[in-house]
Amino acid sequence: MVIWHKDLAPREIDTQLGLVDIVPTVLDLLDVRSPAPLDGHSLAGIVCGGEATVEQVHYSETHYPREQVEATNGEYHWTHDKKSVRIGNRYKIIFHVDSDLVEVFDLRSDPMEKRNLVRGMPDQRRQAGT
Repeated sequence: MVIWHKDLAPREIDTQLGLVDIVPTVLDLLDVRSPAPLDGHSLAGIVCGGEATVEQVHYSETHYPREQVEATNGEYHWTHDKKSVRIGNRYKIIFHVDSDLVEVFDLRSDPMEKRNLVRGMPDQRRQAGT
């Protein structure tokens, strides 16, 4: 997310955010009260120089792989739809739909997601329901 204001110094913020956080943040920055409760969290305090006070958890899913299989008459048949959870800026857990593959990555030590932490950890695979 990019926010510009003449009174804010440019800086990079590595706090995880989701689309659900944009409306609460913009309303807060504009000092506009929401007429109803919102699901996201305002990140205005962080934008204005503060630190993150909540470790956020975000869920996402994609059906792009299935769409690619259908669009290419099965050329990418080995791909799977995915669901994932990111916990703060540290962990990412990926569940491959219609597959028993589960991936867990430590994004601090492995930002390119090359080392699946589940490999060699059968107890964790069983606990994940795979």
